[in-house]
Amino acid sequence: MSFCRFSSNDWRCDLYIYEGFDGVYMLHVAKNRVAGDVPRAKLTQESLKDGSFAEAHAKQMEYVSRAERVPIGLSADGETFHIHDAEELLAKMRELKAEGYRVPCFAFESVAEDAGIPTGIENLY
Repeated sequence: MSFCRFSSNDWRCDLYIYEGFDGVYMLHVAKNRVAGDVPRAKLTQESLKDGSFAEAHAKQMEYVSRAERVPIGLSADGETFHIHDAEELLAKMRELKAEGYRVPCFAFESVAEDAGIPTGIENLY
């Protein structure tokens, strides 16, 4: 299971984070971003029922397949980190976010929840 992917937040995420089979957290940092504004594809029960999500997702994928990629230009571009502790992972995520990488709020919440870290949302990021 991943906590976030480059495609998260409508391709507005610079990290791909997951826990490996050996319990080690893997954090991959993108080296580039999709240029421009990727169309939004909001996933809800209603958008699944009425087909609007499928239509929006198709437009999104069409855009992404043709879009230019631009370098991010920050210190960890293209890096991979092997992290053995959820608190260390959260600290690295905060560090990268502070530097300017795009990290969705739900990724912080998911890591903390998965690791059973009792913390208020205000302490995560």
